[in-house]
Amino acid sequence: MPHLTLTNAFRSWEHLPPKGRHGMVRSEHKGNMPVRLGYAIIYVPDVTAAVEFYERAFGLARRFVHDSGEYAEMETGATALGFANEGFIAAQNHPFRTNRPGEAPAGVEIALIVEDVPSAFERALTAGAERWAEPP
Repeated sequence: MPHLTLTNAFRSWEHLPPKGRHGMVRSEHKGNMPVRLGYAIIYVPDVTAAVEFYERAFGLARRFVHDSGEYAEMETGATALGFANEGFIAAQNHPFRTNRPGEAPAGVEIALIVEDVPSAFERALTAGAERWAEPP
């Protein structure tokens, strides 16, 4: 059975119980407008290389690539997965920590949902992903 997320379990906000799944409380703006996640951005040293890796490793398609090549979004459903050049955030004088092999990973997780986990895992390894743990 494929992993079920809130996104595909509830097609509209109205179907979510007042106290959502797993005890999460739904939060709303004035006017009863629900808060939704618009995108997640990973800051990378090379946007083109990141996009090409996610295409090979996970079969994701490009949603948008800025002419400068400094920002891109992948087609992942309702919420976009974006990549931005580290130089962009550094130029804003906004503190951040780079992600590098051999260093502790950032305190965030990006979960991609697939039907066939073992095949997706092998595809990612073939594309150059590093094996940190075996899939369940």
